[in-house]
Amino acid sequence: MQRVRYILLTLFILYCRGLSAQEYDLYDFRYYRLFSSEEELREEEKRDSITTAKFLLDKNFSTRSLDYNLSAVRFARRGVQSFKRATTLNGVELPFVCNRTIRALQLSANYIIGISRNSFEGELSLKIDTLQTSRTSAGFAFSSRSTPYSITLSTSQKLSRGWDFSADIDARTGRDLHIEGLFGNSLSISAIASKQFNKKHLLSMAIFAKPSMRSTRQATTAEAFRLIGNNLYNPSWGYQNGKIRNARIRRTFLPTAFVGYEGCITKQTQPSISASVTAGVEKFSSLDWFDAQTPLPDNYRYMPSYFNDEDDIFSMVESAWISNDTNYTQINFDNLIATNRLNGDEAVYAISDRVRRVIDADLRAEATTTFGKHLLSYGVEIKHRNRRNYKQMRDLLGAKYIIDLDYYLLDDDTYGNSLQNNLNNPNRLISEGDKYGYDYSIKQLDISFFGIYHYSTERLNIDLATKVGYCDISRRGGYRKELFAENSYGESRHLKFSPYALRIAAEYLIAENHFVSGTLATESESIDGEDLFLQSQYNNRIIDSPSMSSKYGAELRYLFQKQNFALNASLFLSAELNDTRVRHIYDDLS
Repeated sequence: MQRVRYILLTLFILYCRGLSAQEYDLYDFRYYRLFSSEEELREEEKRDSITTAKFLLDKNFSTRSLDYNLSAVRFARRGVQSFKRATTLNGVELPFVCNRTIRALQLSANYIIGISRNSFEGELSLKIDTLQTSRTSAGFAFSSRSTPYSITLSTSQKLSRGWDFSADIDARTGRDLHIEGLFGNSLSISAIASKQFNKKHLLSMAIFAKPSMRSTRQATTAEAFRLIGNNLYNPSWGYQNGKIRNARIRRTFLPTAFVGYEGCITKQTQPSISASVTAGVEKFSSLDWFDAQTPLPDNYRYMPSYFNDEDDIFSMVESAWISNDTNYTQINFDNLIATNRLNGDEAVYAISDRVRRVIDADLRAEATTTFGKHLLSYGVEIKHRNRRNYKQMRDLLGAKYIIDLDYYLLDDDTYGNSLQNNLNNPNRLISEGDKYGYDYSIKQLDISFFGIYHYSTERLNIDLATKVGYCDISRRGGYRKELFAENSYGESRHLKFSPYALRIAAEYLIAENHFVSGTLATESESIDGEDLFLQSQYNNRIIDSPSMSSKYGAELRYLFQKQNFALNASLFLSAELNDTRVRHIYDDLS
């Protein structure tokens, strides 16, 4: 009984810590009012930001809040988002692997913050080795955010005949305790099997799979936050038959299979080969509407500020927001279903998925030759990327079909007679589960040859690395869109590039425990395939003058290291030139 009390007390403390982390969000709420000018609004927002900053400095906020702030800095280190940093396993790319899984699988990990051999943005380099110990562990965790409940199970076992096996399972579920409409379910499974042959050859196999489904928040305006009085307001959910439903749900299943071999031909030469395949699907749902008013509750046309010249309507709308009338401030799914039924079998409102099907294949073959103080690594890398994108009807909200047309063009004086999304199958009736709107794929093939020269003495290490390659990118359209009938269907022109990379690094031992190192690097790589086409969803038109982006970087680092202490100071410079991004906007006034 005493143990049960301790468990309940711990859960209560964790819950209260999560609540206290949200206090500063609501601390400085100011009652919503209409500002007479844009300058007055900016001045008020400026005062708000200053007051909030003072509060964060003065208030003794919880450790959980401190964790969030530190993690924000950690994942934006050197101005680079965490998803841009490469994760590799025995040299081939891998989806992100968390630290707990790395420890559970007993992987060797080398986290490089700055310029690495494979990336300018840093790298988490993982390697499969023979197991050091056999162990099994299980755990349960609770948090107040996102997916509150999680269960973990991991095991590492040395089996007979030279086989090692390790596995890690992490199951998470639950609803967010602070933000309405948010929930998540995920199951992460990672497993590695390896066999040692005669202490000269190591064969390894691995699988990483993480099926997940989670709802998301939606960005909104300062006006909505002030009216509701809650900085955690989330407009992406509503009630359907009295139950909460979120229209924005991300579903992901991208399993990765890996196989690798490391051998020893002679004492001087060791070959290795690694291959991985990632194949799966990502779906992101959202509301869709066809020749109808937007169902999004925080659209500017539904806000009080839109009715500045109509006092009666302004007061009524403002009152609905301040009182948090969920029929107005959230998505009213019951009304959307009723509107569909009044319209007959054809839907006016629906929920659709933006789907991306992924097939990624990587192959890396490498050999390392050692002679005295010199080491030479050389090999080839092959990467194939195939990303197919389309829309898919998920829920017709009580209706039976829609017609596959471009509804944005219905009232357009110039293009209103070019409505067909697919001239190869015009006026097709779309039911739940059917593709519609757009259907295209972008393929990319990269072949590169690399070489690394390493010179080592007791006090000095020097690295010279170079890479040259070939890149081919193309688009294939699955629909012949009427608006772009001549260049939307079929394969586009192939874009070919010649990427390269050069890196020079040196490390010197000044004195015992004192190191200084420097790095100079440059590389040129192809632009992302989505940014090479002006409207990748609908046609094969290529941007003007496509070219490669160029990166330049330099680092100078000092390291002092003892058994339980390390001090690292870095001076770095990086520049990126000729990068290209394609951004699309929708002009509501037109």
